[in-house]
This record gives sequence, C-alpha cells and structure tokens, in this order.
Amino acid sequence: MTRQYGKVLSAEEARALLKFKSASAFWTARRRGHLQLEPIKVPGRKQFMYATEDVARLLVGWKANSQGPREKEVPMA
Repeated sequence: MTRQYGKVLSAEEARALLKFKSASAFWTARRRGHLQLEPIKVPGRKQFMYATEDVARLLVGWKANSQGPREKEVPMA
C-alpha cells in the first residue's frame, strides 16, 4: 500500500480503503473507538491524515478475524 499511496493517506482515502460508505460513518466509528487509528495533523492542511502502515495493519487484523477458524456448535445428543 505504501508504494501506491505513499506514507500517509487522506481521511477520504482511508475511509474508502476501510469501506465506509460515508465520511460521517467513518468519523462516528473513530469517535466511538471502533478504529485503532490516530490522525496525524499536518501543518498547513485542514484535514487529518493517517499513516498508511496503520491503515494496512487495521485491514490485516480485520481480515485475520474474518477468516479465523470457526467451530460449529454440535448439539449434544
């Protein structure tokens, strides 16, 4: 991801990569602590930026959780 996006992502790029449908949903999730991302304030820019490595790490964690081994409960007879 760093090759494609560079070292930092705009909030809009991070939102799109994390598949949030709206900016409002992204900010709400971050405010509620559902995203382990710390914004970076860049001097001279109004918007927040995010480290590409942090966004990639979050995506890898989500993928690992969604593909983990799942055991079905078998009813005891």
